[in-house]
Amino acid sequence: KTNFLNSSVFSIYLETDLSSGELVFGFDLSKAQKTAANATFSASSDWLVSRVNQLNLGSASLNITAGLLFDVNSDAIGLPISIYYSLLNSINENKLMTCEMDKNSFPICEYNGDIADLPNFVIIIENQSIRLPAQYFAKRNPDEDDTQSSITLYLKAIASNETGESF
Repeated sequence: KTNFLNSSVFSIYLETDLSSGELVFGFDLSKAQKTAANATFSASSDWLVSRVNQLNLGSASLNITAGLLFDVNSDAIGLPISIYYSLLNSINENKLMTCEMDKNSFPICEYNGDIADLPNFVIIIENQSIRLPAQYFAKRNPDEDDTQSSITLYLKAIASNETGESF
């Protein structure tokens, strides 16, 4: 492998209206609203952030041991298949919403509330957290009768290797 960068530091910038953002390889405060970072994580030369401890979505919580990659071109949050199913089971058990579980498509969930009222998706890494508002991972689905009682969660089940089942 060739590592073109001398440092494993990166910055993530998100527009306030959540419409877009940037992944900047290096330390860059030019777009920051404050001079201190919300969270600081160490990454390997392959940009893998290790030591993810927990995933939370409201009362649905999973203690895990995993790594994290930021992919600004992805259309979803990718989770290992076992964690994907565990998170959806926890969402269903905690009655946050009722979700279909199919690793070959995005989960469709019955939810009658406002998406803005959904809890943040929280990734905890070594006692620091990244909070993603629902607008990043959920979208309202118009139903046939326009009641809009279902949403799509932009979560993907991914294989732990390149030869296994994947979304």
